[in-house]
Amino acid sequence: MKSFALLLTAGLVVCTLPAAAQNAPGRTAWKQMPEITFNFYSKTGTPQQAQTVREVWGNRLRPRDVAFALLAEADTAENHYIFSMLNNSDNPNNNCLAPPNGDGSTRAQPTYFTCPMRVVQRHKASGRTTVRDLPNYCYLNLDDEPGNLARHHTEYAYDAANKIIRFRTIMYGRHERTCDRSIQLR
Repeated sequence: MKSFALLLTAGLVVCTLPAAAQNAPGRTAWKQMPEITFNFYSKTGTPQQAQTVREVWGNRLRPRDVAFALLAEADTAENHYIFSMLNNSDNPNNNCLAPPNGDGSTRAQPTYFTCPMRVVQRHKASGRTTVRDLPNYCYLNLDDEPGNLARHHTEYAYDAANKIIRFRTIMYGRHERTCDRSIQLR
């Protein structure tokens, strides 16, 4: 059974569905979640993406922190959604769990961090914003050598017809099924 979250304007309900229900073939196109870096020697992400991450995470992203964020966005007729994970080891309040092989500073086996996914729902007509943190999402974006990013990253797919966004992790070029998550948008 995989985790499946239902996001409602009034609240959040978490339930489980069989993996087959989450990964129905032919419904979505997978895209790599872009990584936005802050105060890191290798700058990634656009200025607009960096501004979105700053707005989503607020004081969790301090001006001098070396931090990394993944970002995705989706729209329904009624709402705009932002999905982000922040890996900020400079902040003592970092909510990500390091991979079992350590903090990623060595050339050991690359595995994913486990982080909360922050979901920001902005109602288009009223401008009202709801923010929820969902636990246990996999963060992986390894780009330390040529070709690594294609083999080690987190992806998302938005099924607009069914209002479902799915997340998965590719590690060593293979789909890591333990990282599959879906959120039903309303």
